[in-house]
Amino acid sequence: MADRIHRVIIEGSRISTPRLILRPWAAGDAVAALPVYGVHEVSRWLAPALEPVLDLADMERLIERWVTESDTLEPPQGRWAIFLRETDQLVGGVALLPLPPFGSDLEIGWQLAPDVWGQSTRVVPRRPSADA
Repeated sequence: MADRIHRVIIEGSRISTPRLILRPWAAGDAVAALPVYGVHEVSRWLAPALEPVLDLADMERLIERWVTESDTLEPPQGRWAIFLRETDQLVGGVALLPLPPFGSDLEIGWQLAPDVWGQSTRVVPRRPSADA
């Protein structure tokens, strides 16, 4: 497979690629996030770690919890909202969180809206190059 050049720009708390923008969650994201986290196709993969998101109030509480949690972590650890650069549509979230028991290893997880599944919006880890 040919090497691809990945352009990632980090500006403050915002991470951009040619297709995606990642930024910390904000309270105003709840309406746009509900169609992602409030559908069974996504939520079934998150149980039992995440309670079902049944309505806007649940989504608002969940985002508030994520913001609070992320505020205690050293970036890039935390939870990030994912937007399509072209449309500015919120299409999911990604979490980079310390693993118990010592927090020295990190876990990455992501959730995407079903309408963007199969459109190559996921972030694929790249193998380190020999000169990295």
